[in-house]
Amino acid sequence: MSSARVESSRLGGGIDEEAVVIEIGSLYTKCGYSREALPRSIIRNPESLISLTHESSKEDYYPILRDFLQIIYLHKVQKSPKDSATILCEGLMAPRGLIEATVKILLEDLQVPILYIIMSNSLPLYTTGSYTGLLIDAGYFGVDILPIYEGIPIINSFVSADCGGKALLSSYKNILEASNPGHRFSLETVEDIVARLSIIPYGKLRKELQERPTANKIYNFIPLKHNRAISVDFKQRLIPESIFFGEYSQDSSNIAASILRSLQTCDIDTRKQLINSIIVSGGCAMMIGFMERLEEELLDLLHNEPDFSNIKPLADYVQINQTPYPRNLLTWIGASIFGSLPGLDRFSLNLETYQQKGLEDKLGRYYLFGDRPSLQEIYQTQNLPMERMRLSFIRL
Repeated sequence: MSSARVESSRLGGGIDEEAVVIEIGSLYTKCGYSREALPRSIIRNPESLISLTHESSKEDYYPILRDFLQIIYLHKVQKSPKDSATILCEGLMAPRGLIEATVKILLEDLQVPILYIIMSNSLPLYTTGSYTGLLIDAGYFGVDILPIYEGIPIINSFVSADCGGKALLSSYKNILEASNPGHRFSLETVEDIVARLSIIPYGKLRKELQERPTANKIYNFIPLKHNRAISVDFKQRLIPESIFFGEYSQDSSNIAASILRSLQTCDIDTRKQLINSIIVSGGCAMMIGFMERLEEELLDLLHNEPDFSNIKPLADYVQINQTPYPRNLLTWIGASIFGSLPGLDRFSLNLETYQQKGLEDKLGRYYLFGDRPSLQEIYQTQNLPMERMRLSFIRL
């Protein structure tokens, strides 16, 4: 895409050709082109990138990301960054150093002509065709819950539960090394074991395990990148249950309880529509039994937990959105759909603007319309009061 063509697409509000879409996750990065159904490549992040924390600075991220982004453009999507607009997905809880280093590399080093920055927490909503949803992202560092009502992210109801894939893998690694003396497991090996063997009991199996514990059957298993067989017993296969759906208490990390706490902080008139459109994304949601158990836990807490008695009638409206797409790719697919919509100029950032103003605050204009660009056009054309746009942006 020529620079003139990119500038034309920016001013017109849409992207004439496919933009490069990059989602840098906590463990994996997805990349490809807008308007395509699936990413071209899913890359495991370098260990040096995974090990960085929220306290890491832009300078810590910069050398790692510079080489990594060059690999993405030249080897994975095979396109010159100078010739293509780029859509960058940024999580609401993403480290500030990560996004600052990424934007600097894309605009200054790789000379991307136009960069579109979009809040990744809102993107799965694009796959539903709806303006309203309760979005749950079950990722590596935790589970992020963000209600979006009529296209407006309700930031004051945002909840982050500390029960993500990192806690699960760490717990699994310690237990496996204790039960398999002489073995040392890498993060990648433990992840393979979790993906292939772990289950979360629900329905009849859950009831049977509560009433009559089964014999602890031993499974012999050879994981990827591990040259010896290991033993995994049945109880170890159920570890994710205690991580994601532990016993409810005010201090627990039960995902369903976190969802209901978020819902309690929403306006009473929005709760019914939100709980009727629960959208779950993220790699942890791919585990066997996760979705079914989540629905069971929501209903159990609404019916039986006194803390949620004020929203008990919502039990009749609980509905988790069913999607034909893999849940670990919903964010990237939403960004791909985003790239085909009009009104994208409000998300755009070029080198000149970046050098003059820098990168705006996380709750700046890039997030005011984090779900549907067309929603703002409705407010402008119909002269609706902008008071409703004020819902979202109070200090976390």
